[in-house]
Amino acid sequence: SDVCSSDLSNAQCQHGWSHTGRAAIAARLGSLIDPTAAGPDRVPLGFMRHNLTSCRIELRSGSDADAWTYFHVFTPLGHDHCGVYVDRFTKHGERWLISHRRIKIDWVHPASLVIAPQDMPKR
Repeated sequence: SDVCSSDLSNAQCQHGWSHTGRAAIAARLGSLIDPTAAGPDRVPLGFMRHNLTSCRIELRSGSDADAWTYFHVFTPLGHDHCGVYVDRFTKHGERWLISHRRIKIDWVHPASLVIAPQDMPKR
């Protein structure tokens, strides 16, 4: 279940965080999928579900591709936030692995359990 092609893989969010390498990315995202993890208000989330919707893939070459995948996140609050994953894939042998991911948040519920108010998209 590797999602990162190498230790040079990078994940970043428009709200200012960026992590390079499998261990750093796993530590950041792993804390969000732990059912005992706390949201911005330090209250345990209980659960979080990511629903992936439309995906567009454009091959740049025989070993590189770009993809845009829209997502919706649900928590005990209901619809918590949504956005798009903007990914760069690199082919390694027969496998296509994510080498870079940018997370763009399009909408956040005002009482989001995951995204702090100061990190919410500005209109």
